Amino acid sequence: MKKEKIEIITNLFEDSETRSIWNSEEDYYFSVVDVIGALTNSNNLREYWPILKVRLRNRS
Repeated sequence: MKKEKIEIITNLFEDSETRSIWNSEEDYYFSVVDVIGALTNSNNLREYWPILKVRLRNRS
């Protein structure tokens, strides 16, 4: 079994670093925390994601 390598992509969101993994089936998986950081410019990403999940659950 081959282990996937975590890569850093810098040109996806205007020079924000986004961690990703490209597996053997040629699928890309991106770090949700990094994508949220690039889209929101939040200073505290580790708190932003759990708060967002709670808000989305409470909407339904």
